[in-house]
Amino acid sequence: MHRARSGEKADGTVLQTMPSWFISLALHGAILLLATLFYVKHTVTEDDSVYITQIRRPDAPKIANLDPPPPKKNADDEAQPPDDPSMIQEPGAEEEPSASSAAEEGLQDSGGASPLGVAGLPGAGGGSGGGYRSRASRAGSSARGSQRSVTDKRLKAALCWLARHQNPDGSWSATQFAKQCGKHGYAEDCSRNEFSGNEQYDVGVTGLALLALLGAGYTPSSKEAVDEQENAPASSDLLGEGRRLSYGDVVKNACKHLISVQDSSGRIGPDVDRYIYNHLLGSLALAEAYGITRIWLLRRPVEKAVRFLQDSRSPQSGWRYGVRPPDTDTSVTGWAVAVLHSALSSGLMTADRSLYDDVRRWFDLVTVKQGIPRKSVNDPDWDEKREFLLTGYLSGKDAGRLVSVSGQNEHYSYTPALTAIMLLSRFFLDEKRPAEQAGIDTLLAFPPVRWSREDPTSWRRVDLYYWYHATLALAHGLPPEDGRWKKWTEALRPALFESQNLQGFDGTCLEGSWDPVDRWSCEGGRVYTTAIAALTLEACYRFSRVLGAPRKERPIHVDD
Repeated sequence: MHRARSGEKADGTVLQTMPSWFISLALHGAILLLATLFYVKHTVTEDDSVYITQIRRPDAPKIANLDPPPPKKNADDEAQPPDDPSMIQEPGAEEEPSASSAAEEGLQDSGGASPLGVAGLPGAGGGSGGGYRSRASRAGSSARGSQRSVTDKRLKAALCWLARHQNPDGSWSATQFAKQCGKHGYAEDCSRNEFSGNEQYDVGVTGLALLALLGAGYTPSSKEAVDEQENAPASSDLLGEGRRLSYGDVVKNACKHLISVQDSSGRIGPDVDRYIYNHLLGSLALAEAYGITRIWLLRRPVEKAVRFLQDSRSPQSGWRYGVRPPDTDTSVTGWAVAVLHSALSSGLMTADRSLYDDVRRWFDLVTVKQGIPRKSVNDPDWDEKREFLLTGYLSGKDAGRLVSVSGQNEHYSYTPALTAIMLLSRFFLDEKRPAEQAGIDTLLAFPPVRWSREDPTSWRRVDLYYWYHATLALAHGLPPEDGRWKKWTEALRPALFESQNLQGFDGTCLEGSWDPVDRWSCEGGRVYTTAIAALTLEACYRFSRVLGAPRKERPIHVDD
């Protein structure tokens, strides 16, 4: 008993003789430790959630309605350089530019060297987001060329169709899009489909649809109404409170959906067979959205998506299905290069020269100069001895051979889509070589073809996937005054314009769409065909700053 009391007294003596400042410091340190543990736990929770934010400076205006509030700032966040505040707008700040101001903006160059960001693809254009163009920039081009309005009339109809068929959660469905028919005052439905699509690729077609909207200049703050005036009541009833559906609503909801389906690893989309296409298209759409808008809620998801993509690459090669697969796929690798290029243009990454060297070596390995078998082009009179620059799918041995899905599209004709992807990737990698001309000649030998809804045999040569990549590659590979560019676009005109459900479809739900009869409609359905056809119309001005090219419109030649 006596010893215990002595111990207590001794303990008390220590506390009594301890300086008051030391006791205060210890107490505050304990409180700070508890607060830190609580904050770290909160941060981890946020990191695993759908929305992950990067803090801005206090004076930077907020973007409305991409929902969650930012977490508390700390000293490290304050020290980080902010995103470009000139790309941030208050709600309702966006206005349609006047022709004069738009033309002035479109003629001005941002100047400066591009940072080696987006996985470090060099020569991607000026400054932060230099690879992107605003609506004002394109409007300025429109003021300088009357051709644009004709293309945009058809493009607007396609984008309106996409907007009308977006699901309430912000996604698009490859197979169930017709459930949205009739909700905006349009008659009939879109059930007339040669190919029904594949539901595995809902995230992929969502990415394509969002890319088409972004390519036309729409952002989450766009106020332009989707519906024409006569259809406004149906839209108002759908949204409530007298509101009309705007393209800004459509873009915002699509961005939110893609972020919501990203898991903690950074992968966008579910773990399905060939999920990589969903991830690539979702990543590309979000990267473009961030590059255009600088909305801070988009930055972290894009960074995570790009890291996942980098970690998924086959060692010393490119990409295919799965993480670090044993083989490489040219089509998948081409989309991956596009994602990295977009992230670079947004200033989100630094260069990885070894990665680019590996990708270049892959294209060198699978690209050969040879003929194409008659059976690949479905032409008994085809000259098999005529040589082209051809890129293979999995190796150089399958160059010139048709890539198909068993039981779906084996009857379609070969197109050099992989050569177009190889060329475009080399442009994004800023690689200029004499072999490019042979590749361009190959694409020009396979121009778009006119086809008819009423003639199924004409569908065998319809490949919107090829037309998109080839148009974009030629837009970068040929000078605007080159007669071969005009010849290509003259072939593209009937192939796209005459086949769009436009004339004679006024007021029907099919209006603005393309029927899913092309080579890859078996995977993406009507949403895919409409989105990639719209992207092809935009291909003449998207990525306009690649290779330091001037901001000069390259319109499709149209006679309306």
